[in-house]
Amino acid sequence: MPSVKDRDAGRVAAAYGFDATRYTTIAIGNVSVDMPAGWNEEDRRIVSSVTAHLRSDLARELRAAGRLERVVDDASTLDAPANALRLDVRITALELDQLEPTAAGQWLGPGSIQMETRFVDAASGRVVLATADRRTARTVMTQTRDISETTARLDEAANYLVMDLVNFLGRLEKMAAHT
Repeated sequence: MPSVKDRDAGRVAAAYGFDATRYTTIAIGNVSVDMPAGWNEEDRRIVSSVTAHLRSDLARELRAAGRLERVVDDASTLDAPANALRLDVRITALELDQLEPTAAGQWLGPGSIQMETRFVDAASGRVVLATADRRTARTVMTQTRDISETTARLDEAANYLVMDLVNFLGRLEKMAAHT
């Protein structure tokens, strides 16, 4: 369980002996969302868009960081698991916009996005690193639900989560190189 506070990754936990520099490949695995039963089809479309954006942003930022030899968009296509990490993401909280029960009946939203990651050694299947982080999206009041703006604000919050995760991984690499 991630319990150590980190300025970039929220809370983290690493397996004994974990060395970030040992890995040359990272493959993006499952990206899932804990969805409340009450979400309707429109809510699910927003979530689908945000998770697709998150997956794409992860791959792009990991490649841009240039710390790994390979970034694989889909872990199921990973051909050689040696020296590879699989990154599984679980969005444990995604607060969409909601209709406020006021006289004006305004839409308030969105709230926040909370993401947990599991870095799994692809060869052994062992979790070697875990993080848990949360970002708040900008809150806006509108007369009607604005799906594109809600999606854009949640995408922005997801971008911050991804950038901070990549920064955290870079710091881990630097620390490992100095030991």
